Amino acid sequence: MPPYDEASRTRIKTVELNVEKKELTPSRKKQQKIEDETVVPVRIVYGEKQLGKMARSAGGKWNPDVKLWYIQYGNIKGTELEQHIILDATEKSKL
Repeated sequence: MPPYDEASRTRIKTVELNVEKKELTPSRKKQQKIEDETVVPVRIVYGEKQLGKMARSAGGKWNPDVKLWYIQYGNIKGTELEQHIILDATEKSKL
């Protein structure tokens, strides 16, 4: 609709209202499939001692340069650590 209506000789002002902005997470179907033997980067914040113990017991290796754990996906699949995988980490490491 144009900002000016010729028939009624009125000017119209519009406004766009954003009520909420929320990041969308991809559905499980759209997420990339990770093979069990793939080494994935996992971020655990400082002080999360229980998660650190889980990472060590899953065979994870700590990389202090990038502050990430590197763990085989099959060792953490279905655990709380799976939620901490960083898929866009640039540094790669091998166990």
